[in-house]
Amino acid sequence: MRKNVFVILGAVLLATSAAAETVSGVVEAIDPTRVTVSGRTFPIERTSEITDLSGQRIGLAELRPGTPVEIDLDDAGHLGGLRAAVVR
Repeated sequence: MRKNVFVILGAVLLATSAAAETVSGVVEAIDPTRVTVSGRTFPIERTSEITDLSGQRIGLAELRPGTPVEIDLDDAGHLGGLRAAVVR
C-alpha cells in the first residue's frame, strides 16, 4: 500500500512538472503581438504578464533585443508571464 502511494505521488509530480515550461534566453525580436526568445516565437496575449525581475509591470518598449528574459508557459503552451532583466 505504501509503495503504491509513492508511485502515484511520483506520477502526479512528474505530470505536473511536465505540464508547464519555463524558457530562458534573450529577446531576439519583439513587436506588440509576439516575442522571439532563443529562436522560439511566442504570441503575447492580453493575459500575459510582462514584468521586471522584481515583479513590477513594464512596457514592451522596455524590452529590446539582447534583454535577458524568462518566459513561463501555461499548460497549453501560451505565454503566461515574462520576466525581464531590464535596466532603468
